Amino acid sequence: MEGSASNRRIGIRLQTMGARLGWAVRPIFQEDHRHRLELVGSSVLLKAAERAFVITAAHVWDWREKGPLFIGSRNDLIELKGRSKWTQPPNAGKRIDDRIDLAFIEPTEGIVKHLSDCRFLTPDEIDVDDVAIPVLGIGSNYLVIGYPETRVDSKPPWTKVIPNPFFYGTFPVNEGEYQQFGIQENSHVLLEYDRDTNQTIHGTRTGPDPHGVSGGGLWRFDSILEDNPASDRLVGIMIEYHEGPRRMIATRIGLVVEAMKSLYPEIALALPTPRRVTLTNRFI
Repeated sequence: MEGSASNRRIGIRLQTMGARLGWAVRPIFQEDHRHRLELVGSSVLLKAAERAFVITAAHVWDWREKGPLFIGSRNDLIELKGRSKWTQPPNAGKRIDDRIDLAFIEPTEGIVKHLSDCRFLTPDEIDVDDVAIPVLGIGSNYLVIGYPETRVDSKPPWTKVIPNPFFYGTFPVNEGEYQQFGIQENSHVLLEYDRDTNQTIHGTRTGPDPHGVSGGGLWRFDSILEDNPASDRLVGIMIEYHEGPRRMIATRIGLVVEAMKSLYPEIALALPTPRRVTLTNRFI
């Protein structure tokens, strides 16, 4: 019973943090050939030097090649338009070869106004030098926020979708596992995802299939230990899920910031300077 009560307390902490930060993570949709809504990914809202950005995974942004994409506010959807930049796979390879997998969209003024009921993160709410420590109890605690496709009601009228974000508390894995996924700890975070141990306010429940979480946010969940919400900072953008080993991958926010400094030098001074990462991918 004590363990069950502890799990519920953890679930309550996760939900509290999710409610505080979840409006900074927005779902991205596309209408399919049956005129039904299809969730294709998630995104994170960020403002720097009064410039607004929608950040997502490049493979999510690739869906625009099949038709318009729509971003969800609190109560409805609007077509996602604006200038964009995204990572180019190395050596003219396929998207699956892109280990950074990032896209930046500068939404139009009308879209920014439409999203005013959501939350745009600021540079002081991100941590560009996070270090993943895989030690249960005293190590790194993380929270994933995104929109699994199994949690979204796609029935018409789809202009009034009320999305249901997913909050998942997890831990990083040992650094020795990174190599098999072609990544490094200073550029990515490799996380456990055990669907059978999802902590909620109702205790342990089976979690959803996380497809659709790509482009969502990864937060360092320090407040679970410190009881200090200000310590919870964005540390990554979710890009992959591997079902067999039950692993999720996030690109570190340090790489995101390095890319933004390179692509948008006029806002570089408004962004923190990462010390642990070097950007190697090209953007187009």
